[in-house]
Amino acid sequence: MTPQESFVRPPLIAGWLVGLFTPLPQTEAISGDLLEEFSDVASRLGIHPARRWYWRHSMKTIANLFGGSFRAAPWTVVCAVVGGSLLAWYVPNWIIGALFAVCREHGVFVQKRIQFLLPLINSRLLRIVEMVLIGWIVALAAKGSEIVTTMTVLLARIATFGVMIVWGIERGSLRVTTPHQVFRVALVMPLYFVGPSIAIVAGGLFVRLYRNSAVRNISPG
Repeated sequence: MTPQESFVRPPLIAGWLVGLFTPLPQTEAISGDLLEEFSDVASRLGIHPARRWYWRHSMKTIANLFGGSFRAAPWTVVCAVVGGSLLAWYVPNWIIGALFAVCREHGVFVQKRIQFLLPLINSRLLRIVEMVLIGWIVALAAKGSEIVTTMTVLLARIATFGVMIVWGIERGSLRVTTPHQVFRVALVMPLYFVGPSIAIVAGGLFVRLYRNSAVRNISPG
């Protein structure tokens, strides 16, 4: 290996992604194995082939870790996914329903006092904050599988949205005969429904990064 190659690091983003999916006790071992093989490939084939190799094997490693999380603690992951999905569906409706119940119970005076909150409750910003908090809760319940679990919740919501679209088209309640309707179904509705759900993964990411930091802080040396 040339002096220049000896200081070459593997792709930082690929290594960072592998670290997010790796169980905390195995983080150093898996990243160390990838780094060792990367150095060997770089010494034999050069820097650029080694970087391509690292990306390929990082994606394979993530796929294996994704499946391994379910095999290692299937009930923990399943319960966290089901609980997160239920929270994502019902918590916003509980908030809105409770607010309107207060309005009905106490009359117009209370309604006028809190009516300024209604646009906020129905806003996309608040929806995103709710999704981040739900992802945070799900990640806390699935230690070591934070990203896997929150991503599975997101995928479940995407699949549910797809089923709803197909069902609506089949029933005739959702029309896709004009360019405007096609645009609405293909872009606007996914952004409205699925877009905020991506924040669930962001909540899991916050928890995982905090736990990674805590592990590094307590590591010897």
